[in-house]
Amino acid sequence: MGSFLGHAANGVFFIGYAIIWMIHHAYLQASASLRHGKTSQCKHARRLPILGMAFMLACCIGLIVGENVHPVLKWRIVDESGNWEPYGNVWLHCSMAMFFGLYSVVNLLKHTCLPSAAKFEMLIASLAFGVEGFIFVCHIVLPDNKAKKGMVPHVLLLIPIFVCFFATLCEVFTKNHLLELSYIRTVAILQQGTWFMQMACILFKNPWGDEAIDHEYAAVFFSWHLFVNILLLIVVYNVTALIVRQGRSLTSGNGASYSLLDKERDDDIGMDDLEEKSSCLQA
Repeated sequence: MGSFLGHAANGVFFIGYAIIWMIHHAYLQASASLRHGKTSQCKHARRLPILGMAFMLACCIGLIVGENVHPVLKWRIVDESGNWEPYGNVWLHCSMAMFFGLYSVVNLLKHTCLPSAAKFEMLIASLAFGVEGFIFVCHIVLPDNKAKKGMVPHVLLLIPIFVCFFATLCEVFTKNHLLELSYIRTVAILQQGTWFMQMACILFKNPWGDEAIDHEYAAVFFSWHLFVNILLLIVVYNVTALIVRQGRSLTSGNGASYSLLDKERDDDIGMDDLEEKSSCLQA
């Protein structure tokens, strides 16, 4: 990852991950706010697990293979003499990607042949974020890295990483986790992605110095990233919800009746309820 392309690739991964989750959450909430009037038993429509497939391809091809082939092949851990190859950072990043790949496998199983895997999905996700945070802590405290420039942007990146970890861990122990936790996690993931892109520019495109003023502006830019990412969440959510509601209104003449959830129920609704209700809506 020690290059502009390596940081940018991780940025694209997390930005894509966050935007997909934004649309997913908005779709579920907008769909679940329309309750089907009939009492017939709903049938879960089989759907292509695009989310899990995209994560798996990104982790396996983009992060693991990409790390080991660009700009030279780095597949070996030891050389012919039995000494360590100087690619420790590469394998740290591959280890991080491996756990996100494991999450994608659980997501695929959840939507295909093993629905019971859903109860482990957030647990594996929290583990992936925890490993990511552990790797970045090691990256910062290693003696060879502490003296390098650009450690402040890496320290700032730890904030959204551990926010993701704790928010996801809370979702594990919350039976019907609240939408607020999902949105906090999504914004933190997006913050990771955009800050990875910013780090690529800070460290490689137009390298900054290591003076106090550089650190101050890094903190300023970090807060601006958070502000813009929250605005993006609001825009994506409202646009997606508007599209879903308009689509439902076009099909409302098929004899089905819909009603808005009451306010008290809407305030307490969680992601588990949303996924169940969304799957019960007929196309």
